[in-house]
Amino acid sequence: MTQNPVALGNHVLLFRDADTCTVAGDIYSGGSITIGGATIGTAVGRNVRPSTAVGETKWVDIGAIEALDIDRQSDEKEVFAPSPGQLRRYDKIPVKQSMDFSFEAREMSNLVFELVWGSQKVTGSAFNFAPLSNTTGNITKKFWIQIQQYTHADALFMTALLYGYLDFDGPVSCKDDVVSTKLKFCALHSVLNSGTVQ
Repeated sequence: MTQNPVALGNHVLLFRDADTCTVAGDIYSGGSITIGGATIGTAVGRNVRPSTAVGETKWVDIGAIEALDIDRQSDEKEVFAPSPGQLRRYDKIPVKQSMDFSFEAREMSNLVFELVWGSQKVTGSAFNFAPLSNTTGNITKKFWIQIQQYTHADALFMTALLYGYLDFDGPVSCKDDVVSTKLKFCALHSVLNSGTVQ
């Protein structure tokens, strides 16, 4: 990576947990990762990552997003040791780590609608829905997220693939303005989580 000032445009795509691959994805099994080892029709999940190939049709583009905030947290424990008699801080050991991504969807889509209304999975351009029906377990909030960041020169800078939990993150104001929906993706551990800097 060359050290330079940079402005980034963010794109977010989501692939719902338990949806099936239309292109062979990657699988973690028996202690090893097999690229392309998840055959067409395999359900994705923590140990099955969907392909990012153009032919994989189940990725949902969130559309225009205002910003992407990345928040990495770490819980650390301090170790003290006598030197020679008084205890002095000797080390710090991270014992818990997490990463959250917050963004605002500036376009309404079926997926954003589901999250706002807490409804069942909806498809098509016209549908009936039941508010707060997702508590029955008929949809999942677990997804694979694909984050693509482009520089101000329109060059791909970074791509990340993470497994996690997506939820609605605050009130939606329906007024004389473009509706903006705050969403939060909480990354969960998967051996298949990865990233690439171009």
